Amino acid sequence: MNVDRLFAAIANRPTADAVLAGDGESWRAAGLLAAVDDLAGQLAACRVVAVLADNGPAWVIADLACLRAGVVHLPLPAFFSVSQLAHALLETAADCILTDQPQRLIDLDLGFALVGQRHGLVWMQRAVPAKRLPASTAKVSFTSGSSGAPKGVCLSAAGLLETAQAVNKRLADLPIAKHLAVLPLALLLENSAGVYAPLLRGAQVVLPRLQALGWHGMGRFDAATFERLVDTVRPDSLILVPELLKAWTLVRARRDGYAPTPIYVAVGGARVAPPLLA
Repeated sequence: MNVDRLFAAIANRPTADAVLAGDGESWRAAGLLAAVDDLAGQLAACRVVAVLADNGPAWVIADLACLRAGVVHLPLPAFFSVSQLAHALLETAADCILTDQPQRLIDLDLGFALVGQRHGLVWMQRAVPAKRLPASTAKVSFTSGSSGAPKGVCLSAAGLLETAQAVNKRLADLPIAKHLAVLPLALLLENSAGVYAPLLRGAQVVLPRLQALGWHGMGRFDAATFERLVDTVRPDSLILVPELLKAWTLVRARRDGYAPTPIYVAVGGARVAPPLLA
């Protein structure tokens, strides 16, 4: 699928519709596309743009700007260790970074210098020889590295968007108008199925900070906080991993009375026990 299809889907939204929402921000189509185009123009001189930031509209704007500019996006999970961050940046020869955690990257001592700010994120840049990537690479997604150094997978924009459109085709009969991003946006599952798919189908993407969702690092998740947010946001869809589904189910089992329930909950990352699904 051509990247232009994604931006056309955003541009064709009703003027009053909020496309992205998070932390008191609400981005409508015209403002969002203007911000994306502005940032894309500034990114055009970069080769590989790393993004290390909390969930929020700024992350999505950076991601869309990379697509618009035709530069490679390197999403960096905030839970990566110092060695994992350095490995990903060195393997891709990233020359630009957008981040809300500049000190973590300064401490890596990889030659990045502060340049300024772009849409709420700190811009950092360095001069470094390029590394050869496949010609169609739009994104490099790194594994968690649980069995060694993280491994990067080079992905094309067409492949990412075709996957997102396949999700929409499969769920075409469900009235999904609002998606709540629960997983870190740097994870490919949330990035593709939780951002691109809703944008292509004309749904709103709600993007709270991870702490507001109940995350306390990647080691602890407060399902009661998450349940209160679901009550407030009332999303039609969300994506979980089995551990989060189990914790959320236990909280829900203790509730009295009606609890708002999404139309669709996707679970990925590992096997899910049938009793938990039931």
